[in-house]
Amino acid sequence: MAEFLTTIEVAAKLGVSEATLRGWRVVSKGPKYVKLGRWVRYYFLRFKG
Repeated sequence: MAEFLTTIEVAAKLGVSEATLRGWRVVSKGPKYVKLGRWVRYYFLRFKG
């Protein structure tokens, strides 16, 4: 099951700043994301196991 997280949520989970995530997007680094209009959302996958 996939859900989407905001930049703020991902930054908190990873312990990095929002600016760091923006920088990573510019250089195609970091977690996978999708642009939905003007919003950026990150994929958060949950694996049952």
